Amino acid sequence: MEVYLAAYKLKSLSLIVPIWTQGEITREQTSNLLEAVASGVGIAGWHGCMADSYREAVDYQFMVGGQWVSHPGGYNDYEVNIASHEDPITAGLSDFSMHTEQYYMHVDPSNEVLATTTFREINESVASLSIRIRGLRVA
Repeated sequence: MEVYLAAYKLKSLSLIVPIWTQGEITREQTSNLLEAVASGVGIAGWHGCMADSYREAVDYQFMVGGQWVSHPGGYNDYEVNIASHEDPITAGLSDFSMHTEQYYMHVDPSNEVLATTTFREINESVASLSIRIRGLRVA
């Protein structure tokens, strides 16, 4: 977490992949991270680390575009449905099956949805939830 105090170092990176679950982040660390991303540094999530970290840091949550809530039903089989075949991230992908933890997240309604999954164990009428990726730039 100390690296988040070095704004100049963060801005020199091409990509930041935070590997941190829950925990706390200071205002200065949050500000430096957000400024680096705003300057063009890419950020990519790893497992639940991004969406289940720094829950008290509202500005961080806005940048992430969502927050992890739970894994209802634990490990189960489910379908991932590609919602956008035109996006370069999902171009050429087809729907696929998974057997793992299914994420239930609160998401920003302005997110561009690239793929969805439906929780069948909870209630068939629960809205499809989104997996979202935004602004990844790897140089």
